[in-house]
Amino acid sequence: MKLGLVQPGSCFVDVGCNHPCTHSNTHYFEKNLGCSGLAFDGQDFSQQYLSIRPKTRFRRCLIDQQAASLDLNIVCDVEGLENQISSTSDCVIKHRGLNYVVESIPCYPLSFLCSSLSRIDLLCIDVEGHEISVLRSIDYSLLRPRVILVENNGVHHPRCVIYNLMLANGYRQVARISDSDDVYVDQR
Repeated sequence: MKLGLVQPGSCFVDVGCNHPCTHSNTHYFEKNLGCSGLAFDGQDFSQQYLSIRPKTRFRRCLIDQQAASLDLNIVCDVEGLENQISSTSDCVIKHRGLNYVVESIPCYPLSFLCSSLSRIDLLCIDVEGHEISVLRSIDYSLLRPRVILVENNGVHHPRCVIYNLMLANGYRQVARISDSDDVYVDQR
């Protein structure tokens, strides 16, 4: 918000959105700036989004380069930050010794899911190690989010991988939030 990159009434897409309020990257924008958008997660938050976030359309699915399905490791019965780390990556869950179940979840390219949008002002991506696949699922000639906020903590791949991908697609890094998130702005 302090960067002035998100304006009232903006359109967002939230990939790996999690619960509509708790730990949400877009809740503030909808409630305080009147923004609206799409939210995607492999966990089923559909009822919560219907009742709490009326301006956000939720869809239970994963984002990947090809339409298919992926196994999602869903953390069980945990309160706190651990309930945010359900992941397609086995190492995220097993490393922490958490109980989880595996569900096969449909996945689609982001360009396909967002084809009805005339613009995306903010794209948030927080998918516990699957960020590169999400970014590669975008056809940047058709879909050019104005601002991209992406988790890039260096755990699953060197940070430069996302940085170089964004640079190659015409984006400039304008901020780093803490030690885990990068902010990119479209330069075209």
